[in-house]
Amino acid sequence: MHRFAFAVLAVAGLLPSVAFAEEFGGTCAYGLAERGREVKTNCSINWTNPGTGKTYCFSSEQSKSLFLQDPEENIRKAEDRFAKLQKKQ
Repeated sequence: MHRFAFAVLAVAGLLPSVAFAEEFGGTCAYGLAERGREVKTNCSINWTNPGTGKTYCFSSEQSKSLFLQDPEENIRKAEDRFAKLQKKQ
């Protein structure tokens, strides 16, 4: 289904509020990037990278704002730290 169709269905209330796959299993991307911690979210605060289409979740608007000050570097750090946490499990 195309993004436009998803948007129409979401606006009409016919899809759940989160109709996308979140990166890091819904963990706060800023918490991973800056603290190396998994902070679970409901992904109601999110950002979709326009270059990749990947969606990142945040525990607060402040976390999102700080993350977006340098998204490329924060994505790199979050990916690295998430991979390390997954290896420990």
